[in-house]
Amino acid sequence: MIFDSLASEEVHPQRDVVISIVSHGHGRMIEHLLSDLASQCAGQDCSITRVVVTLNIPEPLPPLTGWPFKVELVHNKNPRGFGANHNRALAASSESFLCVLNPDIRFFPGERVLDTLIDAAGRQEVGIAYPMQVDEAGVLQDCERAIPTPWALFLRYTASKRVEQVDWVNAACLVLRRNVWEQLAGFDEGYFMYCEDVDLSLRVRLAGLTIHRAGVKVCHAGQRDSRKSLKHFRWHIASLLRLWGSPVFYKASRLLQPNPDGRHRI
Repeated sequence: MIFDSLASEEVHPQRDVVISIVSHGHGRMIEHLLSDLASQCAGQDCSITRVVVTLNIPEPLPPLTGWPFKVELVHNKNPRGFGANHNRALAASSESFLCVLNPDIRFFPGERVLDTLIDAAGRQEVGIAYPMQVDEAGVLQDCERAIPTPWALFLRYTASKRVEQVDWVNAACLVLRRNVWEQLAGFDEGYFMYCEDVDLSLRVRLAGLTIHRAGVKVCHAGQRDSRKSLKHFRWHIASLLRLWGSPVFYKASRLLQPNPDGRHRI
């Protein structure tokens, strides 16, 4: 695990970005999302060089041509985990910025989401830039949260405790500098599904970087499958147990607790 500070790394002056999307039969959503991404390029040079779409299960192909960026398809013979799919899609990328994007994300007309996220992620002290997320009714989603200790989860589900500090953000829409992604080695593939975004966020914080909420919002239509699927619930519990036993969680749970003056130790 990498805990050394990355905050002094030089920021790349270019603004090109590669986007990774993983589909589990989300064909129509992918097509809508590609249209949204194309709208991000309207009226100026497009920062998006490539969109890598990983088909984790067999499904009809999304349209590959007619976009202001290159669309690359990855066909999995066997389904892979969330982190493994994104790691392979973004491996050996030459772009200055990398974006992890869920297929059920939609951009609002007029919101320069990627430009704003790239601006934020390009700052030396920022490790992850992310937008706020709302659902289809415009209700704010809980995309940013405190470190998920067992006590914090108990309070969250029994007392509806508000998040007072942001230690991690979900991976529905993230932008990172390439050097940050490479030095952290991307997602930990030991998590098949769930908690890989917690682990990545905590490693970013332990490396001395911040998790920055940019001044834009996106629509996230997804619902947590762990609340309605026993298989996903088991994956979620297994990932939480793995997280709680990890050196990343041990160190973060000590260093992310506030000092008496209210400031974090890192």
